[in-house]
Amino acid sequence: MRKYSIVLLILIFGLYGGLVSCNKTDSMENSLVGIWKSTKVDTLAQYIKPVKPETFRSYEYMNRVLAINADGSFQLVESNDTITGTWNQSKSDSLIVTTNRIHGKYYYDSKIEFVDMNNLIISYSYGQGCSAIGAGYSVEENTLYDIKFHYIRK
Repeated sequence: MRKYSIVLLILIFGLYGGLVSCNKTDSMENSLVGIWKSTKVDTLAQYIKPVKPETFRSYEYMNRVLAINADGSFQLVESNDTITGTWNQSKSDSLIVTTNRIHGKYYYDSKIEFVDMNNLIISYSYGQGCSAIGAGYSVEENTLYDIKFHYIRK
């Protein structure tokens, strides 16, 4: 009888462990929920035309607060500007943001690069180009920027 009790106890704990591991509490979506404060930003500039060596800069940047709700909506406050939007899961391993802005300096095609219970890294890329044509000269520049914002849970 005691042998069956031990087997039953092991079976119950095994089932409980299986159920807990199936719970989405450790999912990317649930890890995102909360208030995040920016700590630094990394920028990689790649000069396409004219070709120049790429440059990398990393600096402290503590002017952003990002609040992410369980329903996927978020609010990003930077200085006196507020952006609202929604995180949409586009793949099983990444989330893409949609915002109330179509253009501007704020990301609208961002990817969660890393998230755990205390750290969040959001990355996005954008290109910048300009050209000028005048009497006897022509200038064209194309640059691609890769940006990573680092956050900690507030």
